[in-house]
Amino acid sequence: MNSQRIGNTTTKMIMLVVGLLFLLPASYKIYLYSVFRMNSASAWGVIAGSSRSRDIGARPFVEYQDSKGNKFERKSKAKTHWLFAPKKGEKIKVFYNPIDPNVALVDSITHYIVLPIVFILIGLSVIVYLVRGLLEKK
Repeated sequence: MNSQRIGNTTTKMIMLVVGLLFLLPASYKIYLYSVFRMNSASAWGVIAGSSRSRDIGARPFVEYQDSKGNKFERKSKAKTHWLFAPKKGEKIKVFYNPIDPNVALVDSITHYIVLPIVFILIGLSVIVYLVRGLLEKK
């Protein structure tokens, strides 16, 4: 094998890994979100604290009630507000596990759907470009 062929193969393998690094975690995130959302109960939560951050967006503290009327408070793992701080008392959708209401997810379409789809498209485009280049050479 000559050094040029080894270099091309190494570059293609690195690009495949890069494409998979974009594709697989984002796909798994959408899968986990979908499974949790299908098996959860929903409630309207109220923002109890704004919790501004230094970057662009905020992860608020949300207070919600389960179906039995028990109150819970969680800090959102996802940024729910971009470019402005959430207002105390604002309503927001919360999904929680009916068996264990402490396990909850503050809904954010941008965080759980839109951004992973962007990463999936980037990963797919890298992989398609790589495969297309391999098929054209044959």
